[in-house]
Amino acid sequence: MILLKKSFFVTIIILTIMILSNHSIAQNKTEPRVKQIAGLNAKFVFALISDGNGGAWIGTEDDGVFHCNVDGKILQFTTKNGLGDNNGYALAIDKLGRLWVGHLHSGVSVFNGKDWKKL
Repeated sequence: MILLKKSFFVTIIILTIMILSNHSIAQNKTEPRVKQIAGLNAKFVFALISDGNGGAWIGTEDDGVFHCNVDGKILQFTTKNGLGDNNGYALAIDKLGRLWVGHLHSGVSVFNGKDWKKL
């Protein structure tokens, strides 16, 4: 029951971020980036998925992939960390807990919790 409540809470936070991000873009078209909301500084969010532990993965355009854990800590992964492309348009988590990221031009990247692998 506690995990269900945490997942619900994270889902509400993510939806709020998405709504506020879209609202900020519509309100201020001259500003090229959405202001930092809850520690996430990205132009466009394209994919969201729960990590199964109360956190979430967020795929963005041009800004890589973010992980928000249950404590609210946000980590950003880009090509500098081994991600195949800074465009994360599709996200999936397999039975082994690995994160799969679908890119625009670079195929797929897989994260095993420690290292990225480009496929």
